[in-house]
Amino acid sequence: MTKPEESHAIPIGKCVSILMQRRIRKTEELQKKALTLAQSLRRKTASEEPNEKFEFMLIHNRDAVYAKAEKMLTSAQECICFLGLTRRMFSWLSNCSPILEEALVRKVDCRMIMPQPETNHGLAPLKTLGKYSNFVLRLISGSPKAAFSVWDRKEVLITTSTVDTPFPASTLWSNNKGIVDLSQDYFEFLWQKAEKQA
Repeated sequence: MTKPEESHAIPIGKCVSILMQRRIRKTEELQKKALTLAQSLRRKTASEEPNEKFEFMLIHNRDAVYAKAEKMLTSAQECICFLGLTRRMFSWLSNCSPILEEALVRKVDCRMIMPQPETNHGLAPLKTLGKYSNFVLRLISGSPKAAFSVWDRKEVLITTSTVDTPFPASTLWSNNKGIVDLSQDYFEFLWQKAEKQA
């Protein structure tokens, strides 16, 4: 038989102090491990995910729709493609025509498809834009099945209603590549079928 170990009680204040120091060290070790794991996870997911986030945003308010379009118009660099409804397009142009002209001056190409108006003077709001060589208008018979605009082949605004009123309907904005490519391809398909405007 061995002799039992002897132990002595320490004062409670000293005991609490020792236990607190041990807990603080253990918490610091856990924090370091957690930080290392989080950094490792960030590096791994950053290399797996594309840099661009795909987003969708539904815009309900008229002023918000116009503000978003103005912002996109101001930042457009290469091309804008519009497939529009006559009244809605003219209403938008009455608000944004100066900004659109600035984009045309910056050599941003603008192609527009819209329904054939009932009369020739129905295109009067577009006469000002016709002086720019990088603005091209084509007409289709009948109302399009969709109304949208594609901006620099990176973003799209899709109107949720094809009822031709002078007021904007709720509009879906997206930079999802699939949605943008689908819209651009449909625009190109209609562009080939549409009549050139003299």
